[in-house]
Amino acid sequence: MAETAGTSKAALWTGRILIWIPSLFILSGGINTLRHAQMVIDGLKQFGYPMSILPYMGTVALLGGLLALIPVTEVLGVILLTAYLGAAALTHLRAEQAIWYMPVLFGAILWIGLYLKEPRVRAVFPLNR
Repeated sequence: MAETAGTSKAALWTGRILIWIPSLFILSGGINTLRHAQMVIDGLKQFGYPMSILPYMGTVALLGGLLALIPVTEVLGVILLTAYLGAAALTHLRAEQAIWYMPVLFGAILWIGLYLKEPRVRAVFPLNR
């Protein structure tokens, strides 16, 4: 793939890595959710969610993770993952767990990666003085 106009090679690769790492974590979580892994079922019970949301949770995680890994659809994937991570952060806040910041951190890493990699995102959110 050709280098994106206005993006250095270092920024492009840093952005890719910052998108890939959280996306792969969430993708693996989506796979575990869709296969009804015991740790996912235990988490649902702990937070008081019904088992009926498993297919929706797994689909959003899987779809968002896959879309974020494909350069053409990465913006849509990051948006889906942001929504997914927002729900995760809220769940931890409601349970008064100190780990609520981890989904927020993952979301920030995704957006920093997208910002570095994608000139269209930089155009919408310029950091000029």
